[in-house]
Order: sequence, then structure tokens, then C-alpha cells
Amino acid sequence: MKFEFLDKKTVVIRVESEEDLITLFKVINPEDIVSGYDYRVISIGERKERKKVWIKLKVEDINFSEYSDSLRISGRIVESSEEVQGHFHTFDVRVGSEITLFKEKGFKKYEIEELNRKRYKREFFIVSLDSNSISVAKLNYKLEILLDEDINVPKDHPERESIIESYYKKAVDLLKDAKVIVVVGPVFYPEKFRDYLSERFRDKNILTFRISLGGISGIYEFMNRTEYLKVLGELEIAEINEKIEDFIVSVTKNKGCFGIDDLLEKIDYCNLEYVLLSYEWFRRIKSDRNYLDKILRVLEKADECNIEVYFVRRENKNFEFIDKFGIVGKVRY
Repeated sequence: MKFEFLDKKTVVIRVESEEDLITLFKVINPEDIVSGYDYRVISIGERKERKKVWIKLKVEDINFSEYSDSLRISGRIVESSEEVQGHFHTFDVRVGSEITLFKEKGFKKYEIEELNRKRYKREFFIVSLDSNSISVAKLNYKLEILLDEDINVPKDHPERESIIESYYKKAVDLLKDAKVIVVVGPVFYPEKFRDYLSERFRDKNILTFRISLGGISGIYEFMNRTEYLKVLGELEIAEINEKIEDFIVSVTKNKGCFGIDDLLEKIDYCNLEYVLLSYEWFRRIKSDRNYLDKILRVLEKADECNIEVYFVRRENKNFEFIDKFGIVGKVRY
């Protein structure tokens, strides 16, 4: 997803993947204003013509299409480049679509964080190596090259192993604070360096992937492959799994609250550490305005109280437990 905030209330969004549609479903709500270009049949004199027009509508309903490959955002047109104000329209948002989203009260913290998950990735380190080079990069909201060394030691050099070891040590020094390390390279190099790291670090999550090149070129090759997206997905799942495990422990200490009504009571006093919200449950109840109003009250109060909100997906451990209640939270005290 690409997006740019024009001000505190307005953001322009371009959808780049079907996963982005799920993010939009989380952050777009009834009463929001969505605008963009779309096709409508326009009356021109006695004839009708299908024409591309600019439309701004107030959202009344938002749902996925039958095959979940597009997001249908419906509402009454409040402004348009043609004389169609007052009519109803549905934006069929899919990969490649660009819309502008306006929220009268501004964006809540959880909404900004959901958008940022698509831009500012969780931090991890990449080591790319082969027989001739080794590079280390840190990746979060940008790619930062920390090490780029050409090894180029002849195979018959008497001190080849010790020279390579010196390069490896440089990489290790840069990885001391890393929680997640991705090692990439051709043939056996990723596994070899993983074993080297495992002997020195016991608390690192180390992943390996085979690519055709080492060095800087290997880093960029990896970032253009589907394995890169897999790593990002696994990191997000792991983060939320940790929260779910923490919540289950908190339940044994009588620090859990369950269901929308219980949360509404607790959150009024800002007495929650975080909220876990089942995405599937949220999707089911979003068309029920009574439930949705309660959810939005919880999310609005969470924003005021600086309480973290996490969406739990089927891929997460103990998803069924969270989905049973729909929404749960950890009580502070």
C-alpha cells in the first residue's frame, strides 16, 4: 500500500495488494468520506453515456465482494464532477485503485498504526553472502546498509579461513541487538552462516533463504521475492501471538476482560493495557450498526487512553479463543 497524509484528517491511498483491502476494511467506517474517480451512466440530453467521473460519498456500508477480491464502499454522493449529488454509489476498490479517505474527527491511533504496518515494516536484519562478498542491512521503515565487504580471497590462500572469519566477526558485531536475522545467499552459504550465528547467539530468530547472489545485489534480490513478504507476515503474526499468550496468562491472574460490554466498562477508566480484536468477528458485526457503534466507542476511547489495539487473524495461535468473545483486553490493575 502507498499512502500520503494531506493533513490530520485526509489521506490518499493506492491499493497494491489484496492484503491492503483488509487494512482498508479495518479503518474505513460509516460517516467517513471517500472520494475518487469511477464510472457512472450519465444522462446527456436524451441519451445515456458511461463516463468516468469524480465522486465524493459519505460511507454507509462497506463489505467485501463475493470472492473477496475487491472492497465495496457504498454511500450517498455528496459531491461530484457531474450532476449526480444525492444519488447512491458504490466504489469497487481493488488492486490498483486510488481513493482519498477523510475522517471528520481525524484518524485514531490504531487506524494510523494499521496503515503504517504497510509502510513501516517491523525491524529485522539481512545478511547476504557468498564466496566473494558479505553485506549486512537493517530494515524497518527504510533500508540501511551497515556492511558491504568484498572478500575475494583465493581458495589456495594459506590464511583464507582466518580472513573470512574476520569478515564474519564484523557482521556479528552489527547483529548483537538484532531480534530477527534473515540470512540469504546461494548454495550452502545461508545455512553455514546460520550455524555460525547460532553458536554465538542463543536468543535470535534466524531465517535462511536461497537466492542467486550474495552482497548488496542479494539483498535487493531478496526484497523483490515473495519470501520477503513471508518474513514480514511471520513477524506480524509472531508479535500478536506474544500478546495473545500474555493475555492468557493475565486471565489466570484475573486481569482479563471479555466481550464488548465488559470492555466498555473498563476502558472508560483507561484501565486496559491493550485490546485484542478478532478480525473475523469485526468483519461479521461491521454491518450491525448497534454493535459497530460500541466498537467505535471502544476504539475511540483506546485512542484517548493510548491503549494499543491488535487485530487477531486465523493465522494466529489461539485465534478461536479470542474469536469466541470477539474482543478482549488486559486489565492494568
